[in-house]
Amino acid sequence: MSTSSAEYNLLAETGFRPLARGTEYRVWRLAVMDILAEKGYWEIVFETNSEASMSKATKEKLIKARGLIGRLLDSNHREMYANERDPAKLWTKLESRYAGKDQVRIWYLRGELSQVQYKDEPMIDYIGKLEKLFHQLSSASEDQSEKDKLHVLLSHLPLQYHPFRTAISNSPDFADLTYDNVCDRLILEHQQLIGDPGKPLSGTGPSTGAFFSGRSSQVEDTEGEDADSQDSSGR
Repeated sequence: MSTSSAEYNLLAETGFRPLARGTEYRVWRLAVMDILAEKGYWEIVFETNSEASMSKATKEKLIKARGLIGRLLDSNHREMYANERDPAKLWTKLESRYAGKDQVRIWYLRGELSQVQYKDEPMIDYIGKLEKLFHQLSSASEDQSEKDKLHVLLSHLPLQYHPFRTAISNSPDFADLTYDNVCDRLILEHQQLIGDPGKPLSGTGPSTGAFFSGRSSQVEDTEGEDADSQDSSGR
């Protein structure tokens, strides 16, 4: 079955291939969701509509939405779902067949998440890496709870953030804290350490001052006292 020129034009505009056995469903799904939203079909497809109460305009939109999704399937999938003319039911069948079943991908993403560490980078970049993996896991039907996300966010921070981590963990309203709220606080904490949330945390710069300044001065004072004591005993 050949691809029509209209299909070529649509695929060229979107920049992705139709759903086939070798297509990554998650990527295809996100792209189709954007196309449906852009065409004004998203709510029509995912609303519960009684055919008896549908207006003529609604029925026409459903027909167009089904045709649009069909143009984004390869010939094998078209044959497979040829008798399903309801776009909402077609979408449900595709989700049931492909979404959330890639267990290998979930394991891979979990492994990637466990290896994310804050490196000498802007705090926003560190949070962005976590957000990307959380979103990819969610797309694979593996949602992370707020507390799990908080644990990952805080446990992968370097020693300079130990006071912040402790303060959050011991907060009386910890049960009500959200991941987004703690991210905002963390960015502010980073700004206090660095002076700029867009700069990395360098071990040799002023960024270490917020946590280590008190300890460093104590060590220097202790060393000075030890030196004075040694001088006195030497005399």
